[in-house]
Amino acid sequence: MYKLCAIGYNTVIRTIVHDVINQYVSRSVVTCCVGSINCQTCYSLQTRPLHTTVSLTATRASKTKKKIVKGVTFKKSAKSSWTTAKIYPDMTVEELASTLNKDIDDVFDALFYIPETDLYDKPDSVIVDLNVIKQVCDKLGYRWKVEGKKKEIARENKDVTKRSPPDPANCVKRPPVVTIMGHVDHGKTTLLDAMRKSNIVDKEFGGITQHIGAFSVQLKSGETITFIDTPGHAAFSSMRERGAQITDIVILVVAADDGVMKQTMESFKHAEGAGVPIIVAINKIDKHGASVEKTKETLLKHGIMLEEHGGDIQAVPVSALKGTNLDLLQEAIIALAELLEIKCDPTGPAEGAVIEAKTDPGKGRVATVLIEKGTLTKGVCLVAGKAWAKVRSMLDDNGRVMKKVPPGVAAELTGWKDLPSAGDIAIEVKSESQARDVISWRLEEEQLQKQEEELEIIQKKQEEHRQEYEELRREKLDKGIRRGTIYGRRPQAPEDADIDGSASELSMVLKGDVHGTVEAILQVLSTYNCPHCQLNLLQYGVGAVSEQDIDMAESFNGVVYAFNVEVPPNIAKMAAEKGIKIYKHNVIYKLIDDLKEQLQRRVLPVKHHEVIGQAIVQEKFSVTVDKKKVFVAGCKCLKGTLLKNKLYKLVRDRETLIEEQALTSLRHFKAEVSQISEKQECGLMFQDQNIDPQPGDTIVCYEPTSVVPSIEWHLDF
Repeated sequence: MYKLCAIGYNTVIRTIVHDVINQYVSRSVVTCCVGSINCQTCYSLQTRPLHTTVSLTATRASKTKKKIVKGVTFKKSAKSSWTTAKIYPDMTVEELASTLNKDIDDVFDALFYIPETDLYDKPDSVIVDLNVIKQVCDKLGYRWKVEGKKKEIARENKDVTKRSPPDPANCVKRPPVVTIMGHVDHGKTTLLDAMRKSNIVDKEFGGITQHIGAFSVQLKSGETITFIDTPGHAAFSSMRERGAQITDIVILVVAADDGVMKQTMESFKHAEGAGVPIIVAINKIDKHGASVEKTKETLLKHGIMLEEHGGDIQAVPVSALKGTNLDLLQEAIIALAELLEIKCDPTGPAEGAVIEAKTDPGKGRVATVLIEKGTLTKGVCLVAGKAWAKVRSMLDDNGRVMKKVPPGVAAELTGWKDLPSAGDIAIEVKSESQARDVISWRLEEEQLQKQEEELEIIQKKQEEHRQEYEELRREKLDKGIRRGTIYGRRPQAPEDADIDGSASELSMVLKGDVHGTVEAILQVLSTYNCPHCQLNLLQYGVGAVSEQDIDMAESFNGVVYAFNVEVPPNIAKMAAEKGIKIYKHNVIYKLIDDLKEQLQRRVLPVKHHEVIGQAIVQEKFSVTVDKKKVFVAGCKCLKGTLLKNKLYKLVRDRETLIEEQALTSLRHFKAEVSQISEKQECGLMFQDQNIDPQPGDTIVCYEPTSVVPSIEWHLDF
């Protein structure tokens, strides 16, 4: 039996942490005289040192003599003289002591008087709750300032940047790069089509350009011009923001029948803002109602000063459809290029800008890159944004293989490990290893930047919450309300929160520290619309995780996400007993990344046909089997292999008529075989004798498999 005197009992309760008591209770041998003031056992427990400093030992001794049990009083100087400590999330006890220039025992003593800090009992214990770190600073007489991230040893910068300006002695003349801009349907693509004598327009959906392309045109004079065709100003703006000043001249296309439109002015402002010279092409002069002079007057009214109005902008009337005055436009481009003295250094590592990036079914990931410096060759490694490539092939705009790509010329490059973005700077590096290092560095820098930005947002929300809390508190105090909830309003539910039921789902409860951050997370959650796994938000609120949250999660086999809030030990124990996972975070993007992982784990596999071979039915035969007429398909294997023991499907006019069919016979000439190779002919008979194959049908041999789709959740932060 465990007994303690009254004074000893009170002293232990107030001064010794609960795990010390449990340690003595578990022995079940501690006894003493009830009521005895001289109880040695109680006295030893009362005075047991627990990370004690000299000053705190003296304080405790003084209070013991007075038989008064109180918490330790931390001496603080006047607030005006407090030192400001720079703190950050996830500090260890040792790091906090070093930051405060205190002995580690001082930090342990401060933690001793802060609730729910029993786990922080070692120097390397990570203090996950930023509020605990703040309280330690307050108790030890420090002001605090939260920094964006943990201070780390300076890392070696592994990034690569563009080369410094070249030596003029090494520079040679290069083709001018011309960007065609203007309002929708004013004839930009038709103008390019006329210049290179191809048929771009018919390939574009609805006659409106759907992507960015680049190609070179060689004139009769032997001069070369590289054109960039853009569907608007967005890509041009993106390139300017990334520092990719790749355009030498802008052709501003204005329709003579429509005049200056909204996108005309937007394009003009973007070109003018980038400091790029402009040539105005007044197009569609062949159309009824077209007026070149009226268009020039409209340009003047909008601040576009042509040469005839005292400005420096050339204007050339053309008809892209009829080919009228195209030679004059080309001469204007060459004349302006000579005036600009466009030159570059063709030696050294290649540099360029990504014009377009896409995934091609036959080539994989491809990107159109315009080379600005150096000369690109096959086999080199490039980095662009957060993607890299070992150049496997280089193709011009007509699909012809290029051995090298000089400055001022664009090429379609294959071999990309990931897709870059339009406007990214492409830089040649020495090796694959360096390319990987550069990408890793950039990803880490991006992550750190996100963390800093999110922490600033969180701190701003917390300050707004504090001010609102104080205002509401003052209002209630003025009304004489001393008790009750000061700040008890719930945030509004996200729009379209209801999601149709699905076999694959994740139910969650969300708790946050302040309403601002909860609302911010709810806004992010409202953007989730991936069909592979349903996200079911059970409930959300502000404050520590409660029993009701655990019960709700248990009812729906869900999880709990706690953003910058405490999880009381009894709640953590309750959750563990019920098998409910609680995920704690203090950075929004980390919470979302964790949530994406949880969603991915719950995605159910879907059926998938792994194609082994494909054949076309050339003829249909009939044979008699057990006095029944059965059809045999005379086929030729077009690709892959036909295996007798696999499943088949029959496709007619791109529609699958029959699938999951087995074969009873597979013959090559008269011999029964187990497989048919590519380009071989064969006869095959389905197990289902009612199948009637027709010449022209496609027969596909496949292996039924299952794949787990990836969660797609595109976020803007």
